[in-house]
Amino acid sequence: MFELGIYVKSKREELGVSYEELYERTRIRTLYLQSIEEGNYDILPGEVYLKGFLRTIARELELDYQHLIELYNADRKVLANDLDTEEEEISVPKKQGASSANSKLVWLIFGLIVIGSIVVFFLTQKTPGAIF
Repeated sequence: MFELGIYVKSKREELGVSYEELYERTRIRTLYLQSIEEGNYDILPGEVYLKGFLRTIARELELDYQHLIELYNADRKVLANDLDTEEEEISVPKKQGASSANSKLVWLIFGLIVIGSIVVFFLTQKTPGAIF
């Protein structure tokens, strides 16, 4: 499924390079090297770092960096499609009554404020001929 990881792993194994050896040559943590090969990009510190790691890995394993980027972009598209599918399956329909109830409450409070303002206005007015 993860073309980038399969490609990098096969080249690393073909050259007989272990994770530890690749770490010594690149200073890329073995956790990150394994994550790239497994397609587990969430563990990596960010896409900028990933691209830097891929450049270093390409140099050490004699791979074409641009090809690695193309494989990564293909993997990313697959992951994005998988996430969209999962969101559709997981999505819960919204309650229609909740927003309607909030709207009614706002209008009720607004109406009470208007009525209260009118009552206060008339109660504070002096009536003609009254002695206060």
